Amino acid sequence: MNAAYFQSPHRLYASYSGRDQFFLRGYLYTRWRRMALAPGDQAFLLRRLLVTPQRLLAARKLDQQFRALWQEKRPRLDQLNQVDISTLSDRELSSHLQEIVALNEAFMEQRGHLGDSYAVIPDLLLRLHRRWLGDDQDCRALLQAAEDQMTRRDEALYRLAQSEHAGEGERESAFRAFFRRYRHLFLCGDPLTEELDICAIEEDESAAREALRDWRKRGVQPAYEHGELAAAQRDETEHRVLAQLGRIRRAVYRYLLELARRYAPLRVDRDEPVLLCTLLERDAVREVGRRLQAAGLASAPDDGCLLGGREIIDWLEGAAGDQRIARLVPERKAQARRWWRYAPPDVLGGKDQRTTVDIVFRVAGKDTLRGRAVSPGLAEGRARVVNTLGQATDVLPGEVLVCREPLFELSPLFSIVSAVLAEEGGLLSHAATLVREYGVPAIFGLERATDLIHNGDQVQVDANRGIVAVRRLEPPWDEQAVG
Repeated sequence: MNAAYFQSPHRLYASYSGRDQFFLRGYLYTRWRRMALAPGDQAFLLRRLLVTPQRLLAARKLDQQFRALWQEKRPRLDQLNQVDISTLSDRELSSHLQEIVALNEAFMEQRGHLGDSYAVIPDLLLRLHRRWLGDDQDCRALLQAAEDQMTRRDEALYRLAQSEHAGEGERESAFRAFFRRYRHLFLCGDPLTEELDICAIEEDESAAREALRDWRKRGVQPAYEHGELAAAQRDETEHRVLAQLGRIRRAVYRYLLELARRYAPLRVDRDEPVLLCTLLERDAVREVGRRLQAAGLASAPDDGCLLGGREIIDWLEGAAGDQRIARLVPERKAQARRWWRYAPPDVLGGKDQRTTVDIVFRVAGKDTLRGRAVSPGLAEGRARVVNTLGQATDVLPGEVLVCREPLFELSPLFSIVSAVLAEEGGLLSHAATLVREYGVPAIFGLERATDLIHNGDQVQVDANRGIVAVRRLEPPWDEQAVG
């Protein structure tokens, strides 16, 4: 998560209280701790009673900084979104990028400050409504009247769907203008929760076009044409709900309703400027990549993501020479490929997902090796012989690792290989413990394994019995000599 998110969180609305880091199967994992009152605390009941009025009191001013920032800086984001960055000079692009990063940090800080207020306050109203009036359908209808950026996007899309255009070219131009303004609300996936690499973020233009076609099919029936009627129905519902309450309860309910209507739109609005900033930052970094490619310093526009923010600014402003950038880009590419191989598995533990393998090759005796089974299982794959640590970077996912000694330095490979074969090592060695933790089939004590098995050989491993079968690639029949 962006460090700015934790710069000024409010303790009563903070989403997270911190994070736990732990090693599991050789990987460092981070787990965020959600804020919660501890039931085991002796003062739990008192704290639970006090936290609601404290939250309501804090909500009076909690969003003031965000709304001031929105009023001052949000229009600037729309201006930046319309800039054709391909026409900017290097120094202008540097200033453009730095301004976007600063705005992103500012809005991200306020996003962390608001925390879960967008959900907590409406939830307080819903719980109060259920306790005093039972069914919460009316309450939900009252909250749906809140307007946020997603609602404004849909309004603009409706107006576009109902507009008349002289031809297909004019219609396409109108769509492009709409999509340019609201593209950050049509993204693939959820970048804020998935924490995607900035250059991996993509707009979903097909979703926008599908929504436009859907609006055109609806005709002139949407609620946007009946705003006054919807407001009248909302006022009528509010009047009916308040009429069922006594004077004191009515005042409490009205106060909480006003707060809920104020905070409900923040479910979208606290994220919207951050999404736009992130997309604008991605555009700028890709433009830097295109300029690096044009200068012969990179091979693709996305290579701009291989550089840090300070490195990009220095290059644009002439503080970093081309030679340094030309050296950094391939180095970072190699690092990215290497670390991709060592990416942790999506699922740890549970049912083994490896495909079961039966040893069916008819092999000669010299192509069958026997050793000590240290981690049970069956596997099949191409052999990769590693005699030195420098060769470890050549190992590809799914290959069978063959080595003389299963050194600790090779343990990161255990997560990507299908099996581990070693000439040395015993059942109680540290390496044996590690491969069992990874759940990787392994056989140690295979004499001359690195001499008898070659890179590219197809290897079948029965780590239940300690047997390895090696199949040599044979030439096709039409290439064999006929005696």
